[in-house]
Amino acid sequence: MQKIALEEHFGLPELPQYYAVGQFGFRKADADDLNHRLQEFDDLRLKAMEEGGISKQILGHSGPGIQAAQTVKQAVSDAKRINDFLAAQVRRQPSPKNSPSPNMAIIASWPVFETAVSVTLPVWI
Repeated sequence: MQKIALEEHFGLPELPQYYAVGQFGFRKADADDLNHRLQEFDDLRLKAMEEGGISKQILGHSGPGIQAAQTVKQAVSDAKRINDFLAAQVRRQPSPKNSPSPNMAIIASWPVFETAVSVTLPVWI
C-alpha cells in the first residue's frame, strides 16, 4: 500500500511574498528554517518522505499564495512562474520503486476557479 501525503507545501525562492513564513509571527530562526524547507526539494524533503514511509507528495504552493498578488496581471504572471518552477522540480525527481510516476505531483497555483469560470468548465477538488 502506498502512503500519499496531501497538501505538502513549497515556496518559490524568488517570490517569498506569497509564502514568507516570517509574516505569521514565527521566531526568526523558526521562520528561516521553515522557509528553507519550503524551498527544498532534495535531501530534506526526500529524507522526510522516506522516514515517514511516504511514497508520493501532492504539492501545493504555501499560503497566502497567489491571492496576495496586487493585480490580476501580476497573479497570472507569477502563477505561471510558480507552476513552471514546480514542474521543473517534479520532473527532475526520481520515481519510487515499482512506480512509473515521480514521487511528487503538482497542484497548480494558477487561478483555477477564475480560469474554469472563464471557459465554463467544472472543477473537481
